[in-house]
Amino acid sequence: MPSDASLIFQYRLAIARLGERDLFHWWESNALTEEGRYALGRLFRHTAQWAGISLAIEAARARHEALVPPGARVTLFSLGPELEDAYESWLRRAKSDNGSRAIELPIVPAVARSSVSDAMAALMLPAEDAKPKDLGDRTIHVAQVTQGELREDTDRVLRILLGAYRRSEKERFLAPYATLR
Repeated sequence: MPSDASLIFQYRLAIARLGERDLFHWWESNALTEEGRYALGRLFRHTAQWAGISLAIEAARARHEALVPPGARVTLFSLGPELEDAYESWLRRAKSDNGSRAIELPIVPAVARSSVSDAMAALMLPAEDAKPKDLGDRTIHVAQVTQGELREDTDRVLRILLGAYRRSEKERFLAPYATLR
């Protein structure tokens, strides 16, 4: 697990935001757009922001699951049972501790919306280049890792996955994944 589980949350939130309809339109979600936040605010007065975050992250997770081939795979939105259990435990505590206080949502300035690389740089997302093992029409296989490597060097695996998102474009999403060996 990364030194701070909030990193996984921040990375997931940032990528989920990039994929929303008003930015790169990788999935059918408006949960974090201005319109989505307005609508959710009317439905969920006290928990609108958490509802939007949950919806956006779930839209991203579903898109990854639909594209990544079956098998022992790791994506930013599915890090395997051990890490996901720890993340979910952290997330429950964060929601409880944070209550109705606002979470800082990722904001991509207009000047950084022309490319995924520019948007990721504006959000200060760390990215590590890795030569793809396989580049498909809708996926990019970035690495092979063991469960031990994933557990002990989660940060590096996340940086490699994040780096692969830069190959995506507006309305053309490539789902990055690693294979567990």
